[in-house]
Amino acid sequence: MSEQNLTRLTKKISSLEKNQQKLKDEVSNLKEASKPLIERPCSKYNRKDLILRKTVVYPEFDRKTVLTDSHWHYIELFLRAGKEEHCHKAANYWNQAKNFYTATANLDLVAKPLTTYYCFLNATKALLTYKRINFDLQHGVSGKHEAGQIKLQNEYVSIQKKGVLAGLCEYLNEPVSFTPRDVNIFGSNQAEVLVRGISNKTREFVSAAERQAFENNVREYLINRKNTKPFPETHTLKNILYNLEFIHRAYKLTFNSEPELFIPIVKPRFVFDKNNNESWLEFQLEEGDSNARTLTNIDTFDRDDFYKRISIIYVAEKPLHGLVKIMGSILKALKVIIEQ
Repeated sequence: MSEQNLTRLTKKISSLEKNQQKLKDEVSNLKEASKPLIERPCSKYNRKDLILRKTVVYPEFDRKTVLTDSHWHYIELFLRAGKEEHCHKAANYWNQAKNFYTATANLDLVAKPLTTYYCFLNATKALLTYKRINFDLQHGVSGKHEAGQIKLQNEYVSIQKKGVLAGLCEYLNEPVSFTPRDVNIFGSNQAEVLVRGISNKTREFVSAAERQAFENNVREYLINRKNTKPFPETHTLKNILYNLEFIHRAYKLTFNSEPELFIPIVKPRFVFDKNNNESWLEFQLEEGDSNARTLTNIDTFDRDDFYKRISIIYVAEKPLHGLVKIMGSILKALKVIIEQ
Protein backbone atom coordinates (compact mmCIF):
# COMPACT_ATOMS: atom_id res chain seq x y z
CA MET A 1 0.00 0.00 0.00
CA SER A 2 1.37 3.34 -1.00
CA GLU A 3 2.10 6.00 1.60
CA GLN A 4 -0.57 8.26 0.11
CA ASN A 5 -3.28 5.61 0.47
CA LEU A 6 -2.16 4.87 4.00
CA THR A 7 -2.47 8.54 4.97
CA ARG A 8 -5.93 8.72 3.43
CA LEU A 9 -7.03 5.59 5.30
CA THR A 10 -5.68 6.95 8.60
CA LYS A 11 -7.66 10.19 8.20
CA LYS A 12 -10.82 8.22 7.42
CA ILE A 13 -10.39 6.06 10.54
CA SER A 14 -9.81 9.18 12.65
CA SER A 15 -12.98 10.78 11.23
CA LEU A 16 -15.01 7.64 11.95
CA GLU A 17 -13.71 7.56 15.53
CA LYS A 18 -14.74 11.20 16.07
CA ASN A 19 -18.22 10.54 14.69
CA GLN A 20 -18.51 7.46 16.88
CA GLN A 21 -17.56 9.48 19.97
CA LYS A 22 -20.04 12.21 19.00
CA LEU A 23 -22.81 9.62 18.69
CA LYS A 24 -21.88 8.16 22.09
CA ASP A 25 -22.08 11.61 23.68
CA GLU A 26 -25.48 12.27 22.09
CA VAL A 27 -26.81 8.91 23.32
CA SER A 28 -25.44 9.64 26.78
CA ASN A 29 -27.13 13.06 26.83
CA LEU A 30 -30.42 11.55 25.65
CA LYS A 31 -30.27 8.93 28.41
CA GLU A 32 -29.55 11.62 30.97
CA ALA A 33 -32.39 13.81 29.70
CA SER A 34 -34.84 10.90 29.67
CA LYS A 35 -34.34 10.24 33.37
CA PRO A 36 -37.27 11.46 35.49
CA LEU A 37 -36.56 14.84 37.07
CA ILE A 38 -36.07 14.55 40.80
CA GLU A 39 -37.24 17.77 42.41
CA ARG A 40 -36.47 19.05 45.85
CA PRO A 41 -39.12 18.12 48.42
CA CYS A 42 -41.80 20.71 49.06
CA SER A 43 -41.85 22.59 52.37
CA LYS A 44 -44.72 21.44 54.53
CA TYR A 45 -46.88 22.76 57.33
CA ASN A 46 -48.83 20.15 59.31
CA ARG A 47 -47.92 17.60 56.62
CA LYS A 48 -49.39 19.80 53.90
CA ASP A 49 -47.42 21.42 51.09
CA LEU A 50 -46.85 25.15 51.50
CA ILE A 51 -48.25 26.80 48.39
CA LEU A 52 -48.67 30.37 47.16
CA ARG A 53 -52.42 30.25 46.66
CA LYS A 54 -53.10 31.55 50.17
CA THR A 55 -53.88 34.90 51.74
CA VAL A 56 -51.10 37.48 52.06
CA VAL A 57 -52.08 38.66 55.55
CA TYR A 58 -52.45 36.11 58.36
CA PRO A 59 -52.30 32.94 56.23
CA GLU A 60 -53.98 29.89 57.77
CA PHE A 61 -52.20 26.95 56.19
CA ASP A 62 -54.23 24.32 58.00
CA ARG A 63 -57.53 25.49 56.49
CA LYS A 64 -59.10 23.42 53.73
CA THR A 65 -59.74 24.82 50.26
CA VAL A 66 -63.40 25.57 49.54
CA LEU A 67 -64.73 24.71 46.09
CA THR A 68 -67.53 27.01 44.94
CA ASP A 69 -69.04 28.07 41.64
CA SER A 70 -69.57 31.64 42.94
CA HIS A 71 -67.06 33.51 45.08
CA TRP A 72 -69.60 36.30 45.42
CA HIS A 73 -72.24 34.03 46.92
CA TYR A 74 -69.83 32.20 49.20
CA ILE A 75 -68.34 35.39 50.70
CA GLU A 76 -71.82 36.85 51.14
CA LEU A 77 -72.94 33.77 53.08
CA PHE A 78 -69.78 33.96 55.16
CA LEU A 79 -70.37 37.63 56.06
CA ARG A 80 -74.09 37.21 56.69
CA ALA A 81 -73.32 34.38 59.11
CA GLY A 82 -71.52 36.83 61.41
CA LYS A 83 -73.62 38.24 64.25
CA GLU A 84 -71.62 41.45 64.82
CA GLU A 85 -72.71 44.70 63.23
CA HIS A 86 -69.49 45.11 61.25
CA CYS A 87 -70.16 41.77 59.49
CA HIS A 88 -73.53 42.97 58.19
CA LYS A 89 -72.03 46.29 57.14
CA ALA A 90 -69.27 44.47 55.26
CA ALA A 91 -71.92 42.26 53.61
CA ASN A 92 -73.70 45.37 52.29
CA TYR A 93 -70.47 46.67 50.75
CA TRP A 94 -69.84 43.23 49.26
CA ASN A 95 -73.34 43.13 47.76
CA GLN A 96 -72.75 46.54 46.15
CA ALA A 97 -69.47 45.28 44.69
CA LYS A 98 -71.28 42.24 43.28
CA ASN A 99 -73.94 44.43 41.63
CA PHE A 100 -71.29 46.64 40.01
CA TYR A 101 -69.50 43.50 38.79
CA THR A 102 -72.71 42.17 37.22
CA ALA A 103 -73.42 45.55 35.61
CA THR A 104 -69.89 45.71 34.19
CA ALA A 105 -70.37 42.44 32.31
CA ASN A 106 -73.27 43.94 30.37
CA LEU A 107 -71.71 47.31 29.52
CA ASP A 108 -69.82 48.51 26.48
CA LEU A 109 -66.04 48.47 26.70
CA VAL A 110 -65.71 52.26 27.06
CA ALA A 111 -68.09 52.26 30.05
CA LYS A 112 -66.62 49.25 31.89
CA PRO A 113 -63.78 51.09 33.73
CA LEU A 114 -66.17 53.21 35.83
CA THR A 115 -68.28 50.36 37.18
CA THR A 116 -65.19 48.16 37.58
CA TYR A 117 -63.65 50.87 39.75
CA TYR A 118 -66.72 50.99 42.01
CA CYS A 119 -66.70 47.19 42.18
CA PHE A 120 -63.14 47.17 43.52
CA LEU A 121 -63.84 50.15 45.79
CA ASN A 122 -66.78 48.47 47.53
CA ALA A 123 -65.03 45.09 47.71
CA THR A 124 -62.12 46.81 49.47
CA LYS A 125 -64.53 48.55 51.85
CA ALA A 126 -66.03 45.14 52.67
CA LEU A 127 -62.59 43.73 53.48
CA LEU A 128 -61.53 46.67 55.66
CA THR A 129 -64.88 46.77 57.47
CA TYR A 130 -64.77 43.05 58.25
CA LYS A 131 -61.17 43.34 59.45
CA ARG A 132 -62.08 46.39 61.59
CA ILE A 133 -59.59 48.67 59.83
CA ASN A 134 -60.48 52.34 60.25
CA PHE A 135 -60.72 54.24 56.97
CA ASP A 136 -62.23 57.39 55.54
CA LEU A 137 -65.14 56.81 53.14
CA GLN A 138 -63.41 58.83 50.41
CA HIS A 139 -61.24 56.88 48.00
CA GLY A 140 -58.13 58.76 49.13
CA VAL A 141 -56.51 59.39 45.73
CA SER A 142 -56.03 62.73 44.03
CA GLY A 143 -54.74 63.70 40.60
CA LYS A 144 -52.83 66.64 39.22
CA HIS A 145 -51.89 67.69 35.69
CA GLU A 146 -48.59 69.45 35.07
CA ALA A 147 -48.78 72.34 32.64
CA GLY A 148 -47.46 71.56 29.18
CA GLN A 149 -48.04 68.73 26.77
CA ILE A 150 -50.59 66.05 27.56
CA LYS A 151 -48.32 63.15 28.44
CA LEU A 152 -48.48 60.25 30.90
CA GLN A 153 -45.42 61.62 32.69
CA ASN A 154 -47.23 64.93 33.26
CA GLU A 155 -50.14 63.27 35.07
CA TYR A 156 -49.55 62.84 38.82
CA VAL A 157 -51.43 60.56 41.23
CA SER A 158 -51.14 61.15 45.00
CA ILE A 159 -52.17 58.78 47.79
CA GLN A 160 -53.76 60.76 50.61
CA LYS A 161 -53.38 60.09 54.32
CA LYS A 162 -57.06 59.23 54.72
CA GLY A 163 -59.25 57.13 52.48
CA VAL A 164 -60.01 53.61 51.33
CA LEU A 165 -56.62 53.17 49.65
CA ALA A 166 -54.76 54.35 52.76
CA GLY A 167 -56.79 51.85 54.80
CA LEU A 168 -55.87 49.04 52.41
CA CYS A 169 -52.19 50.03 52.61
CA GLU A 170 -52.40 49.88 56.40
CA TYR A 171 -53.99 46.43 56.28
CA LEU A 172 -51.25 45.15 53.96
CA ASN A 173 -48.63 46.65 56.31
CA GLU A 174 -47.48 49.08 53.62
CA PRO A 175 -48.50 52.46 55.12
CA VAL A 176 -48.62 55.54 52.93
CA SER A 177 -45.41 57.55 53.18
CA PHE A 178 -45.27 61.34 53.51
CA THR A 179 -42.32 63.62 52.75
CA PRO A 180 -41.91 66.81 54.85
CA ARG A 181 -41.17 69.90 52.75
CA ASP A 182 -40.79 73.60 53.48
CA VAL A 183 -43.42 75.70 51.68
CA ASN A 184 -43.99 79.44 51.56
CA ILE A 185 -46.75 80.63 53.88
CA PHE A 186 -47.57 83.64 51.68
CA GLY A 187 -47.62 83.81 47.92
CA SER A 188 -46.14 86.85 46.14
CA ASN A 189 -49.58 88.43 45.47
CA GLN A 190 -50.74 87.79 49.02
CA ALA A 191 -47.50 89.23 50.41
CA GLU A 192 -47.92 92.37 48.29
CA VAL A 193 -51.42 92.96 49.67
CA LEU A 194 -50.12 92.58 53.22
CA VAL A 195 -47.22 94.96 52.56
CA ARG A 196 -49.62 97.68 51.38
CA GLY A 197 -51.86 97.14 54.40
CA ILE A 198 -48.96 97.27 56.86
CA SER A 199 -47.54 100.35 55.13
CA ASN A 200 -50.85 102.20 55.49
CA LYS A 201 -51.21 101.23 59.15
CA THR A 202 -47.65 102.35 60.02
CA ARG A 203 -47.56 105.55 57.94
CA GLU A 204 -47.40 107.82 61.02
CA PHE A 205 -44.52 105.80 62.53
CA VAL A 206 -42.26 105.52 59.45
CA SER A 207 -40.86 108.56 57.72
CA ALA A 208 -41.21 109.05 53.94
CA ALA A 209 -37.45 108.66 53.50
CA GLU A 210 -37.45 105.25 55.21
CA ARG A 211 -40.76 103.98 53.80
CA GLN A 212 -39.38 102.23 50.70
CA ALA A 213 -36.71 100.40 52.67
CA PHE A 214 -39.30 99.47 55.33
CA GLU A 215 -41.70 98.04 52.71
CA ASN A 216 -38.87 96.03 51.08
CA ASN A 217 -37.90 94.52 54.43
CA VAL A 218 -41.51 93.57 55.21
CA ARG A 219 -41.99 92.11 51.74
CA GLU A 220 -38.80 90.01 52.00
CA TYR A 221 -39.81 88.79 55.46
CA LEU A 222 -43.29 87.69 54.31
CA ILE A 223 -42.11 86.02 51.13
CA ASN A 224 -39.43 84.03 52.98
CA ARG A 225 -41.76 82.84 55.75
CA LYS A 226 -41.96 79.05 55.42
CA ASN A 227 -43.85 76.25 57.07
CA THR A 228 -43.13 72.50 57.00
CA LYS A 229 -45.93 70.44 55.51
CA PRO A 230 -46.19 66.69 54.81
CA PHE A 231 -46.56 65.90 51.11
CA PRO A 232 -48.31 62.65 50.12
CA GLU A 233 -46.76 59.79 48.20
CA THR A 234 -46.97 60.80 44.53
CA HIS A 235 -46.34 58.86 41.31
CA THR A 236 -46.65 59.70 37.64
CA LEU A 237 -49.32 57.84 35.69
CA LYS A 238 -46.56 56.63 33.37
CA ASN A 239 -44.67 55.03 36.24
CA ILE A 240 -47.84 53.41 37.62
CA LEU A 241 -48.65 51.80 34.27
CA TYR A 242 -45.01 50.69 33.94
CA ASN A 243 -45.29 48.78 37.23
CA LEU A 244 -48.52 46.89 36.46
CA GLU A 245 -47.55 43.39 35.37
CA PHE A 246 -50.76 42.66 33.46
CA ILE A 247 -50.22 45.58 31.03
CA HIS A 248 -46.44 45.71 31.16
CA ARG A 249 -46.07 44.02 27.75
CA ALA A 250 -48.39 46.56 26.09
CA TYR A 251 -46.51 49.37 27.85
CA LYS A 252 -43.18 48.03 26.56
CA LEU A 253 -44.49 48.03 22.98
CA THR A 254 -45.20 51.75 23.35
CA PHE A 255 -42.11 52.73 25.35
CA ASN A 256 -39.61 50.21 23.98
CA SER A 257 -36.55 51.95 25.47
CA GLU A 258 -37.62 51.10 29.05
CA PRO A 259 -35.97 48.02 30.61
CA GLU A 260 -38.01 44.91 31.43
CA LEU A 261 -39.45 44.80 34.96
CA PHE A 262 -41.12 41.39 34.94
CA ILE A 263 -39.74 37.94 34.21
CA PRO A 264 -42.11 35.02 33.40
CA ILE A 265 -41.68 32.16 35.87
CA VAL A 266 -43.04 28.61 36.15
CA LYS A 267 -43.85 26.38 39.13
CA PRO A 268 -43.09 28.63 42.13
CA ARG A 269 -42.66 26.38 45.18
CA PHE A 270 -41.38 26.49 48.74
CA VAL A 271 -38.79 23.73 49.02
CA PHE A 272 -36.97 22.18 51.97
CA ASP A 273 -33.54 20.64 52.55
CA LYS A 274 -33.78 18.33 55.55
CA ASN A 275 -30.00 17.83 55.75
CA ASN A 276 -29.37 21.53 56.44
CA ASN A 277 -32.81 22.34 57.90
CA GLU A 278 -33.22 25.12 55.35
CA SER A 279 -36.21 26.25 53.32
CA TRP A 280 -36.53 28.70 50.43
CA LEU A 281 -38.61 29.79 47.44
CA GLU A 282 -37.81 28.06 44.15
CA PHE A 283 -39.15 28.60 40.64
CA GLN A 284 -38.28 27.86 37.01
CA LEU A 285 -37.52 30.43 34.36
CA GLU A 286 -39.33 29.99 31.08
CA GLU A 287 -37.20 28.49 28.33
CA GLY A 288 -36.78 31.81 26.50
CA ASP A 289 -35.51 33.49 29.67
CA SER A 290 -33.26 30.67 30.92
CA ASN A 291 -29.98 32.50 30.53
CA ALA A 292 -27.33 34.27 32.59
CA ARG A 293 -28.57 37.70 31.50
CA THR A 294 -31.98 37.11 33.10
CA LEU A 295 -30.37 35.93 36.33
CA THR A 296 -28.56 39.25 36.72
CA ASN A 297 -31.95 41.00 36.92
CA ILE A 298 -33.22 38.92 39.85
CA ASP A 299 -32.03 40.24 43.20
CA THR A 300 -31.47 37.88 46.18
CA PHE A 301 -31.90 34.80 43.93
CA ASP A 302 -29.29 32.46 42.46
CA ARG A 303 -29.25 29.48 40.12
CA ASP A 304 -29.88 26.17 41.88
CA ASP A 305 -27.11 23.72 40.92
CA PHE A 306 -29.28 20.82 42.08
CA TYR A 307 -30.81 20.92 38.58
CA LYS A 308 -27.57 21.14 36.59
CA ARG A 309 -28.45 18.52 34.00
CA ILE A 310 -31.48 20.29 32.50
CA SER A 311 -31.41 23.32 30.24
CA ILE A 312 -34.19 25.24 32.03
CA ILE A 313 -32.81 27.27 34.92
CA TYR A 314 -34.16 26.72 38.41
CA VAL A 315 -33.79 29.77 40.62
CA ALA A 316 -33.58 29.64 44.42
CA GLU A 317 -33.84 32.31 47.07
CA LYS A 318 -31.13 32.49 49.72
CA PRO A 319 -32.10 29.81 52.28
CA LEU A 320 -34.10 30.48 55.43
CA HIS A 321 -32.82 28.58 58.44
CA GLY A 322 -35.67 26.52 59.82
CA LEU A 323 -39.25 26.13 58.68
CA VAL A 324 -40.51 28.64 61.22
CA LYS A 325 -38.98 31.55 59.33
CA ILE A 326 -40.74 30.66 56.12
CA MET A 327 -44.07 31.70 57.63
CA GLY A 328 -42.87 35.29 57.84
CA SER A 329 -41.47 35.25 54.33
CA ILE A 330 -44.70 34.51 52.46
CA LEU A 331 -45.42 38.17 51.73
CA LYS A 332 -41.85 38.82 50.65
CA ALA A 333 -41.94 35.84 48.32
CA LEU A 334 -45.16 36.96 46.70
CA LYS A 335 -43.76 40.43 46.15
CA VAL A 336 -40.70 38.94 44.42
CA ILE A 337 -42.92 36.95 42.06
CA ILE A 338 -45.20 39.87 41.25
CA GLU A 339 -42.66 42.71 41.11
CA GLN A 340 -39.50 41.02 39.89
